[in-house]
Amino acid sequence: MHISQPLLSTNPELIVLEFPGFREYRVENWRLARDGSRRIIWGVSGWTLWDTVMALIVSIVWPWVIDHYWRLTATCFLVAYLVWSRLTQIVSESVIILPPHGIQLETHRHPN
Repeated sequence: MHISQPLLSTNPELIVLEFPGFREYRVENWRLARDGSRRIIWGVSGWTLWDTVMALIVSIVWPWVIDHYWRLTATCFLVAYLVWSRLTQIVSESVIILPPHGIQLETHRHPN
């Protein structure tokens, strides 16, 4: 296996992985800081303190919410949206070249 970054100075998030029998072109969801420090800024965020605070708030207001249909509906939609926004983040996208078969497109999603 050979790993290379052909556009290191302009697009370092592009990685080319060469395996026996196939080649993968991967673009990861991060970029370099624009201040010249070459620090990586991820486009994907993991679980944060904000997520813990939201879970705590929902658990505290739950007895108040459970008695009313509209409060319960709104709370369920809010929690579903927060979970969906965390679990559908794109980590990387790939194009895999399989010479005898063609190409395969992949999208990797999960919280970091």
